[in-house]
Amino acid sequence: MTKDALIYKMLSVFIWSLYPVFIALGSSENSMGWFVVIVHISAAIGALLFGMCSIHQDQVAFVARKMRSHVKRASLEQWMFIIAAGICSTLYNLCFLYAMVLTSKAGVAVIIETSPVIAMFLTAAVVQKTWKEVGLKHAIVSAVILMGVICIIIADQQDLALMTTDFSAYMKTQDYVSLVGCGVALLGSIMSALSDLMRAQVGNVVRYLVPKQSVRFDRDLSGIMFGEAIVRLTAIPMAMVVLFIFNDVSVFSITDATYAFLAGFIIFNLGSITYAAALLKSNNPAIALLDYLSPPLSILMLVMLGLSDLHPFVIIGTALIIAGNAVFVFERAENKEHINHP
Repeated sequence: MTKDALIYKMLSVFIWSLYPVFIALGSSENSMGWFVVIVHISAAIGALLFGMCSIHQDQVAFVARKMRSHVKRASLEQWMFIIAAGICSTLYNLCFLYAMVLTSKAGVAVIIETSPVIAMFLTAAVVQKTWKEVGLKHAIVSAVILMGVICIIIADQQDLALMTTDFSAYMKTQDYVSLVGCGVALLGSIMSALSDLMRAQVGNVVRYLVPKQSVRFDRDLSGIMFGEAIVRLTAIPMAMVVLFIFNDVSVFSITDATYAFLAGFIIFNLGSITYAAALLKSNNPAIALLDYLSPPLSILMLVMLGLSDLHPFVIIGTALIIAGNAVFVFERAENKEHINHP
């Protein structure tokens, strides 16, 4: 794992930890459609602006022409891949928003973070095409972290015994609604893992369309920014379908729109860019485990703002998550020391 990859990952962790807070402050069941649409539009605008700013002024027109030329020559298979990435991103947003309506915000903030484990194995199988960097220790660390996730899920259940003794009665309780919310959040985590990997691949292709002499900073990041903009733009039609389904705007205020815009422009833009940059610059898919630092940060902010309660099981789950990440960090330090002193 390179130093640049670690820096990008830690920036991504902090940025994404803000997302549950923004949702809690700016979204409700009746405003999910508009929230998703504004997120994608603002994310696309931000990515385009950041992409343009990363290019030398006298090279912007040249790079734009090159991009347009490549888009016109893109195959049907390439467009289907981009559209699929946009659909996964939209479904992730929708699942996250809906889950936070059904169950505790702290619980969703953690459940959605099962995506790094999914991403770790998907990266090894699809991107790196090797399991060399993923071993038994990574599996054990993942299991410990998932135990922490389970603890946080249990924290939102009031009567677990009823589930096994009288499931029909259990289905009529708030516990069942919460359980459904957990399932929706888990589905969102799968969509998140797929979306992150697919957007990273789009950025990996687009970066080669940006000449090195045209960029101000890093060609990889410039490519990721333009790739992110392409995916977000193709996701807008799917987001409009969501808007058609959730079209009650009676409770959607200027404040809600502001949080949605900031979520797209800052979190879904810079967060996605730094996540993808870390993924592209690292040859170790286990870097995805560091994303588990995000839930504790989210929970801390939610509790401090009075948006969620701090249950003992939440504390235990958070401790397990941090412990799992600590094992991963210690392993990285040991490997580095072994390389420097064989």
